Amino acid sequence: MISYLDNLVLNLAFLVASLFLHQQFYARFDVGPASSVRIKILYGFTLGLIGILLMHYTIRTPQSIIDLRQLTMIVAAIYSGPLASIVSAVVVAIGRYFLFEANTNTWIGIANALAIGIGCALLVRPVMREWMKWIVLPVFSTTTVFVALALQVKDRALLFQLYQDYLIIMFVGVLVTRSLCTYLTRSQELFKRYRDDATRDSLTGLNNVRKFDELLRRSVAVAEGKREDLALMFIDIDHFKNVNDTYGHPAGDEVLRQLGRILESSSRMIDVPSRNGGEEFSILLPVCPPDLAGRIAENVRRAVEAHPFALPDGTVIHLTVSIGLAGYHARVPSADALVKQADEALYDAKRSGRNRVCTS
Repeated sequence: MISYLDNLVLNLAFLVASLFLHQQFYARFDVGPASSVRIKILYGFTLGLIGILLMHYTIRTPQSIIDLRQLTMIVAAIYSGPLASIVSAVVVAIGRYFLFEANTNTWIGIANALAIGIGCALLVRPVMREWMKWIVLPVFSTTTVFVALALQVKDRALLFQLYQDYLIIMFVGVLVTRSLCTYLTRSQELFKRYRDDATRDSLTGLNNVRKFDELLRRSVAVAEGKREDLALMFIDIDHFKNVNDTYGHPAGDEVLRQLGRILESSSRMIDVPSRNGGEEFSILLPVCPPDLAGRIAENVRRAVEAHPFALPDGTVIHLTVSIGLAGYHARVPSADALVKQADEALYDAKRSGRNRVCTS
C-alpha cells in the first residue's frame, strides 16, 4: 500500500512539473483553436512525449500497473483542439510500441491510445464550456480504457478491481491536471492583461505614450541604419473641450474611441497610431517619403471631417483635427528632434485656423 501511494505521488509530481513547464513554454504562442497548424502539431507532439514519459513512470497497484498517458491527449484536445489531440495520441502510440515488448497487449494499448486521441478530437467542441470538456473527455477516456481492459482480462472480479483502481487514479489525475492548467491559464491571461495595460490605451486600444516612445526610438534607429524614410504625425482634436463641456465626459470618451478607429482605418498596415494623452494622438509612418506622408495626413484629416460622431445619447456631431507632420527623406534626426518638429507643425496648424495639415 505504501509503495502504491509513493508511486502515485511521484507520478503526479512528474505530471505537475512537466505540464507546468509545457504550458509556460507555450504561453508565448497564445495556443488555442485559432493557432497555426504548426503550433498545434508541436503542442500535441510535446504533450505526446510527456505521455510517453508517464508510461515509463507508472503507478504500481497490487493488481497491475497504471499510468496517466490519457491526460496528455485530454489536455491537447481542450487547450489546442482536435489536431493536437490526434498528434499526441500518435506519439503516445509510437512510444507504446517501442517501450514494451510487441504482443497482443501492446497492440491493444496502441489501439486504445489512438481511440482516445481520435475520440477526444471528435468530442471536443469550441462552443463547449471548459468545465464540460473536463467531464466529457475523461468519461470517454475511462470508458475506452475499460473496453481495452476487458479485452485483456478474462477474470471479471479482477477486471472490475483493476478498473476501480484506474478510476481512482484517473480521478485524482484529472483533478490535479485541471487545477494546474486552470491556474496557469488564468495566470497567463492576467499577465497578458497587465502587459497590454502597460502598453495600450484602455479607452481606444491604441498604443499609449510609453509604447509610442519605445517604438519611436526604435524606428529612428532603424531608419538611420538603413537610410530609410520616416515620418511622424501629431493629431489634435479641434475644440475638444467644447464636447466635454456640452455633452459630458462619456460623450468625449466615445469621440476618442471612434477617432482611434478612424486613425487605424485611414493609415497603412505598417503605420503605428497611438494615443499620446487627452485628445492628442500620433501616427508613426515608417518607410514613408514626404509626399506619401502628406497624402496620408490629408486622408486622415478628411476622414475625421466626414465622419458622423454618434454620441451615447444619440446626438450626432462633426469634428475636425489639426495635424502636424514631420518627415525626412533618408535623413532622420534624433527622436527628440522629430517629436519637437512635429509638435511645432501641429502648433502652426492650430494657429493658422485648425482643420489642416502643416509640415515642419
